[in-house]
Amino acid sequence: MKTTLKVISMMMLLLLTCSMMAAQSTEMDRPTQLKSREASAEFGPQPVTHYYTFQAGPGEFSILMGVGRMAGCSFGVLDANYKQVGGETIWALDNEEQKIDRFTLKKKDKIVLKVACELRAGDGTRSYHFRLSGAVDLPE
Repeated sequence: MKTTLKVISMMMLLLLTCSMMAAQSTEMDRPTQLKSREASAEFGPQPVTHYYTFQAGPGEFSILMGVGRMAGCSFGVLDANYKQVGGETIWALDNEEQKIDRFTLKKKDKIVLKVACELRAGDGTRSYHFRLSGAVDLPE
């Protein structure tokens, strides 16, 4: 009985880990649909680019972006035609760094957030996170 419970627990943990790892799309034409105003991810020694999408507008929305120490990330805000309309680059040294960017839209529109990250030095894993606020419409 205990062995069966351990096997089931390990399988559930594996499925949860796999679904969390697959949560960030690396394909621009198939971005991850955001279901929450906050998201984060880890990355390793190899440069990585993740794509997220959400609806925003009309009105102002903002993105608070943060990067863990000894890493760098570019956050690009793209419109529905994948044209970059804004963004920030953050390089963190000894401490986490954060920036905020604000956008105003005249109408509701699809937004794609491109996050490209790499380690500045060392190995292991680092992380980034972002939080949306304002005129953002997410599915329930």
